[in-house]
Parts: sequence; structure tokens; C-alpha cells
Amino acid sequence: MPYSLWKDTTNNSMKQIIDNCLAYENWYTHEIDPYDKSELRFEINRRFLDNHSLNIGDTNIFFNVLDYEMEKVRPREAENAIRATRVQLISGFVIVFTDGITTKYITNKTYGPNTLTNLRKINNYSGQLEIIDEKFSIDSDLFFWVVNKVIDFPGVQLGDAQNVKIELVTGFKGETDDRLAEIAGSGDRILNLISTLTFLVENENLSRIEMLLCHQKETYGLKLGINSYLEINAEKYQGRYMKIPDEEMIPHIVLNAFLVVIPDLLAIYDQEIEKGQWDNKIKREFLGNIGETIQKRLQEKLGILE
Repeated sequence: MPYSLWKDTTNNSMKQIIDNCLAYENWYTHEIDPYDKSELRFEINRRFLDNHSLNIGDTNIFFNVLDYEMEKVRPREAENAIRATRVQLISGFVIVFTDGITTKYITNKTYGPNTLTNLRKINNYSGQLEIIDEKFSIDSDLFFWVVNKVIDFPGVQLGDAQNVKIELVTGFKGETDDRLAEIAGSGDRILNLISTLTFLVENENLSRIEMLLCHQKETYGLKLGINSYLEINAEKYQGRYMKIPDEEMIPHIVLNAFLVVIPDLLAIYDQEIEKGQWDNKIKREFLGNIGETIQKRLQEKLGILE
């Protein structure tokens, strides 16, 4: 599921924001379906009666989740007698969280104007820059670095704190001049490995990578892309939150991923660049050694020793 991070700049507290959203019947004017003159649905519900909390380092983060549903008429189908075709249901959830100073949102939608519109709508905001996006700086070089870690440094704990390990790259996308390609790779399937490594040689620019990442003994399924694209696969998560219900587990996983896991991964990548442990020369050498890597893996699979 894709997610995006946003910041509320109004100086309203988390309590004020949630209370205002839940009081939507006091300020929201229902839109009307022009076909049958019925009111279009607009509803916001709080998932937890009491706010939850989690510790991020020395900081206590308080959060709750707002589930929303809203209907809108599809312009091209405005005269269609079938309501299911005429009216579109938009639903989602927003994790509202604060460190006691700043309030932010994580929603299960990608970055973009439609997501911003939804956030503004459930808050009844009408001013400028009351909600702004907060994006991770991600480019294709990061994806090659990740693949390099999996192939050349399997099982190695990364970073000064040695709290991050990239366990597996499960897939990626690459853009060429004439097509968009997607290949899944697995360390246990040699044919996929060959096609994956060949794909890396042929595609200088990767646009998206999917991985299993271990952070402080917890495993996260992440998909990272350029333009701050981010997916979190809750089904691949393994860790301390596995035994709680999904409606509680998912916000815990998502908050940890956004506030700790991904920042730690990017910090390690930046640190290796700063120390000269990763650069274009090392990247070219890595790609140049792919043929040798394929041969080595084939020999390991077939039990052939030179």
C-alpha cells in the first residue's frame, strides 16, 4: 500500500485537529448528486477512542487514525442512471501524529494534488499552505546501492549502529528510452538472478526497488521509488507488533517506517557517499563484475568448483 507524509502548518494541536475533523457535521455542506438530488456521502471516524503512543528514540509520539469516506460524481457519468457507475466512493485513512510540538499526517495515498485536496477537505481548510508535503530525497543511485549491498555484502549489518540489514531485493523497475520494464529477483532462484543482473546492466536508471529490510531485528517489506514513492507491505512485516490487530498494527508499522527505518537507511547511504565508500566509479565496477557474479552463483547452484 502506498503512503505519503504531510505536515500541518496551522499551529493547531493534534487534539484540535481531530476534534474539528470529527465535528464535520457542524461545518460540512453535503454535495448533491445532480441526477437524483440525493446527498453524497461524507463521513469521518476516529479509529481509537484514546490516542495511542510509541517511543521513537527519546521522543514519545502520540497518534490516532481517522478513517474517511466521501463520494463524488464522475463528470463523464453524471447522467448515468446506474449509481455505482455515476458516483465514485473515495475512502482512506490518515494517521494523525505529534511529538507534542508539530502535528503531521501519514495517509495511504501517494503524493499529489488529489491527496492534498482530500486532506484539506477533511480538515475544512481553505487557506494557502496549511498542509505541505514532506518528501524523502530518493534517486535511482540509491537503488543500485541497495542491490550492491544484497549481492556483494549479503547479511552484513550496515551503519555505525549496525542496526540495518538489507535481506533481499524482491523486484524493481527500470526506465529505458522506449519501454518500462519490471523484473523480480530472488536470491534463491538462479534464473531470476541472471535476468535481474542482466536487467541492471541494460538499465542505467532504475525508478523503483522493492526489498525486505531488517531494522533492529524487525523485518519490513518496502518499495521505494523516485519522486518519493513509498509502499509498505504489512503482510511481510515481522516484529513486535505482529500479535496486535491489523487496525492497530499497520499505523505502528507505518510510523516506524517513516520516522526511523527509512531515515536510517538513507543516512547510511549518505554516509557511505561522504566516506567515499560508494560513488560512480564503484557503481561502474559493480556493474562490470555482474557477469562474474552470475558465473559464481551458477557454479554455487550446480556445485561446480574450478
